[in-house]
Amino acid sequence: MKSVGSYVGACGSVQWVALLAALLTGCTSLASGTDHWEEKLEPNPDWDCLQAPPQQISIPSPAPTLVVYAAAIFDFANPPSRVEGLTVEACQITDTECPMSKQVGQVVGPMDFQTTLNGATVTVPLYQVVMPFGVDAYLRLNAPGYLRQEYFFGGPLIGTPSGLTTMIGEATATVISGLPLIMLKTADAGNLASAIGQTRHPGQALIALRTIDCTGQTAAGVTLQMERAQGLSFSYLASLALTADPPQPTDSAGLAGFANIPLPNGVPIFNVTVEGKNPDSVPYGKSPFPIRPDQITSGEIRPFPTLYGR
Repeated sequence: MKSVGSYVGACGSVQWVALLAALLTGCTSLASGTDHWEEKLEPNPDWDCLQAPPQQISIPSPAPTLVVYAAAIFDFANPPSRVEGLTVEACQITDTECPMSKQVGQVVGPMDFQTTLNGATVTVPLYQVVMPFGVDAYLRLNAPGYLRQEYFFGGPLIGTPSGLTTMIGEATATVISGLPLIMLKTADAGNLASAIGQTRHPGQALIALRTIDCTGQTAAGVTLQMERAQGLSFSYLASLALTADPPQPTDSAGLAGFANIPLPNGVPIFNVTVEGKNPDSVPYGKSPFPIRPDQITSGEIRPFPTLYGR
């Protein structure tokens, strides 16, 4: 069986440009569902799917060989600036150490790509991670001066109902257009805590999640609850920046989470569970998230979280 790297190596730059164009065409921002960080965009959440069985995704036969996850990764304080020295690793969900020999993806990028944000043309650093179709994985992001981050897809990577595919060499690949991943400098984490009269506790964990509605858009009016641990809950609002104790429901950016989460003594990794409540207080998206000291765990709270990863 060919490795992921052998398919990527056979892929020419023309194919990658075509893939990126397919990902970004038809959206005013980075990709499907990522316009949320434009402040002028009004949310239009739809929660009807919570009253119905989950939509099943039809997997073609034969199934694709690969899946391509494409997303911009940039600095929190200066979006969409490139994160210098960033390394991106794709890890099997059951592998907490993720040595190079066991990584499950080939990372391509960053590629500077021009797109339109709020009427202005900007350049974003776009990454593509090529992995085996159906893999259940997470991404580990490291950069000097930044908090390490692990982003969890939340389920097997088989694609979305839109079913976009491309060819990489001789292999068929399902394409998943991801929300931007935002890296936070260690100094900025302390500054954010100070801005709301709090102190960041080194050695404790942080969870930063996006809330998603039934349409795949970031969801306003959502609150989060965490089980098995305690921490300072927060939401990040475009108009008020960080709020806590108690945080306000999310705005259209859909950004919320928990900070200063202590881990049991001597435990290097600990699993917690986070669940969302929509504007009508209907619980949804209950998902497990591993946390580590001095690290950001990120992902999404969305309906039917195990249906597919994105």
